[in-house]
Amino acid sequence: MHAAQRDILGETIDHEPRATEAVSSADSNRERETRRERYTFASGARPLEGFTIKRAVGRGGFGEVYYATSDAGKEVALKLITRNIEIERRGVSQCMNLKCLNLIAIH
Repeated sequence: MHAAQRDILGETIDHEPRATEAVSSADSNRERETRRERYTFASGARPLEGFTIKRAVGRGGFGEVYYATSDAGKEVALKLITRNIEIERRGVSQCMNLKCLNLIAIH
């Protein structure tokens, strides 16, 4: 049986299971957990001076988002942009002057 799967970057790959390739639900869960843990930064990393990564939040089409804290104790989201940097930069620049209690601050 021919099946399509998504790799870690979200690209579709073809996968042809072999007859002897039986995957238990425990193996499947373990594989999903391993895939989730493959982020650029681990807990405790300091990719920017003054900020410590606590955990990965998610991955999308532009990069990875992390929950972090500043040295002053402020909770922040840090985004590592891995693709489409010009598009992301344009979006950020358009949001820099927006001020509202319901919006996050962009630095």
